[in-house]
Amino acid sequence: MRNRRAAHRLGREAEAACAEHLRAAGWRIIGVRVQTGAGEIDILAVEDDTLVIVEVKARAYEADGLYAITRAKQKRLVAAAWAILANPGKIAGLATPLPPNIRFDAMAVSASGPPFHLRDAWREE
Repeated sequence: MRNRRAAHRLGREAEAACAEHLRAAGWRIIGVRVQTGAGEIDILAVEDDTLVIVEVKARAYEADGLYAITRAKQKRLVAAAWAILANPGKIAGLATPLPPNIRFDAMAVSASGPPFHLRDAWREE
C-alpha cells in the first residue's frame, strides 16, 4: 500500500512540475487531472490556437516514461479529448469557441533534470 501511495504522490508532483514548466513557457493551463466521462487527462492546456492534451509520466529514465504511454492509453486519451469537444462547457476555464487545433503531447519527468516535452507525441488514427 505504501508503494502505491508513493507512486500516486510522485505522479502528482510530476504533473505539477510539468504544468509549471508549461505555464512558464506561456501556456494557459486549463486544468490538471481533468476528469471526463472517458477518463482522466493529466494536463489540459492551450498553446496559441491549439488545445493540448498532455500525458505525464514519472520514471527513473525519461525514455521509460515515454514508452509507458501505450497505444491503449493513447486511445483512452483520444476518447477523453472527444468527450471534452462534445461538452466543452463541463470543463471549468475552457473558453468557447474552442481553439481550432488539438494536439497530444507527452512529458516525462525523471530525477535527472527538467521535464522532457515531446510535442505531437501521437495522432488520432
